[in-house]
Amino acid sequence: QIERLTAEGTLTPEEAAAVDAAALARFFRGELGARLARAEKVRRESPFTICRPLDDDDSVLIQGVIDAAFWDEDGWVLLDYKTGGRGKSDAQLAAVYGEQLSCYRQAIEALWGGPVKESWLCMLDLGRNIRL
Repeated sequence: QIERLTAEGTLTPEEAAAVDAAALARFFRGELGARLARAEKVRRESPFTICRPLDDDDSVLIQGVIDAAFWDEDGWVLLDYKTGGRGKSDAQLAAVYGEQLSCYRQAIEALWGGPVKESWLCMLDLGRNIRL
């Protein structure tokens, strides 16, 4: 895949060299990666803009990019790929990224319809997935 993406011009040779192919292979050998690979409806690198209320009088405009989501029988499964979690527990990582994934959930449900039934932090460098 890395070679194909480089040949297509999607990745530069420098970007391709930076890809941790072993971490990606490990992810796709796991249950969550296999579910993603089997899914018929997948969205990747999806930009969004939503307005999120702060309180009764104020709101904030949020823009972001959802790494990946797939439809799984009765709802969306949200995946957010991360690196750099060494030395942090699952609870610490969930605390750091929980609000971000909450925004992503809101965007998916508002823009694509249907519930988000699962949200996952995919810690590629650690080789583990954390369900939020």
